[in-house]
Amino acid sequence: ADNWLRHVRDVHEKHGALIEQCPADLRYDRLCELNAMEQALTVCQTTVVQDAWERQQPVTVHAWVYGLDNGQLHDLGFTVSSPQDVRIRYAATLQLISARIRSADSVDNTR
Repeated sequence: ADNWLRHVRDVHEKHGALIEQCPADLRYDRLCELNAMEQALTVCQTTVVQDAWERQQPVTVHAWVYGLDNGQLHDLGFTVSSPQDVRIRYAATLQLISARIRSADSVDNTR
């Protein structure tokens, strides 16, 4: 099981400062979102996807998370259909997650 969770630890290390800004009760949710975003980035970087895009095949990679609290899929905004979109969507998705953390923190500070 340790190997399966290694990537999650890596994501936590990479985005630790951002996660620490999040209220404690929401940290696992934001870590899950960051992990899904990083996993989608990894898929975009695989030779299978890169080769498909090079051949002009229609391949789209999405980052979604399943909400255990409501049973719904949540689109993180990372939707990539070409290699040119990867970094732009990654940055935009990271910005969306960061904004959610900041807004949750401001709500948490008013309690």
